[in-house]
Amino acid sequence: ILVSNSDSVKIGGSTVADGNTVTNAGSDGIVVRADGGTADGILIKNNSVNGTDRTGIYTEDMTNSTIDSNIVQNIGRYAAIYVNGGQNFWITNNDIDHSDEIGLLVQNTGGAFNIIDNNKVDFTGEDKKTSDGTNSGDGIRVENAAGLVLINNKVGLNGGGIGGNGIFVDPSASAY
Repeated sequence: ILVSNSDSVKIGGSTVADGNTVTNAGSDGIVVRADGGTADGILIKNNSVNGTDRTGIYTEDMTNSTIDSNIVQNIGRYAAIYVNGGQNFWITNNDIDHSDEIGLLVQNTGGAFNIIDNNKVDFTGEDKKTSDGTNSGDGIRVENAAGLVLINNKVGLNGGGIGGNGIFVDPSASAY
């Protein structure tokens, strides 16, 4: 599913498209990007993404938007959910299971608030090996982010191994 340069789009949620299923995608599962325009007021909700070669859900420069109650599992490279750029978003109630690298990655975001709340992350870093052969995939990783609130997230609690840090916040991020 690809959405480019669009506002007020619902992917899943309470419309006819509620509960999309993306399985065995050769690249990314769901992609939302501004492409030089805007991606404002986007709702990505109640979707199931299983078995992608790259990210499960990828957003770029999305503003005033929500990623909520998605199941993202068996993901290949990068991250199960990857938010790159944007501002004023909510990432809530998602279930991430088996990501070869990072579970939830947030980079280069701004704005007054960016909320990461009540997400579950298990089994990350399965393909992310360090030089000593150990896994290094973080459950939740935040880099260069402003106005960030991390609360009520559960990482590695269902017996799921986390290859790296449970939650890693880069020193350049302003988190609360």
